Amino acid sequence: MGGEYTWGNYNGSAPGNAALNKGLDGSNHWVGSGTYTIGALSLGAMYGKGTQDNGTASGQLGQTQGASLEDREQTYLGFGVAYVLAPGMTLFANYNQIQDKNIPLAGASVNSAGTGAVPAGAAGAGTTLARFNSTGSTTRDITVITAGVRIAF
Repeated sequence: MGGEYTWGNYNGSAPGNAALNKGLDGSNHWVGSGTYTIGALSLGAMYGKGTQDNGTASGQLGQTQGASLEDREQTYLGFGVAYVLAPGMTLFANYNQIQDKNIPLAGASVNSAGTGAVPAGAAGAGTTLARFNSTGSTTRDITVITAGVRIAF
C-alpha cells in the first residue's frame, strides 16, 4: 500500500512545473494505491485526484471576461493483474481511466493586481478553456487497456 499528498503553488501535473501566476489559489493532488499477491497472481489498484485554480475567463470562446472559472480537476483510476506462468514469463493486463476537467489552453491567469478580477478592456487577461468537441466540452477522457506477456531472461 502507498499514498501521497502534495500541495503548493505549481501549475501542471506535478510540483516542479511552472509556478502559479499571482493571485491564484494553490494546487494539490493525492494518490492511494495497493497491491496483493496470492501465489503466482498479483492484483493492484491506484486512485488519484488533483485540483488547480483556473483563475478568470479571458472572454474568448463564449466565456464572460473576468468571470471566475471552475478549478481544473484531474482524476486517475487504474487496475492491474499479473500472473507468473513460469520463471521469467508473466501474463499481465492493465486498465487505466483518466478524466481531466476544465482544461485551460494556457496557464491560468488573473490581472496584474492579483485580485482575480479583470478590468474592462484588459486585452489578453484571463484564461481560455480548451474545447475538445462540437458540444463545447472542456473535459478530456482517456481510457487505456493493455495486455501482454512479459519475458525476462
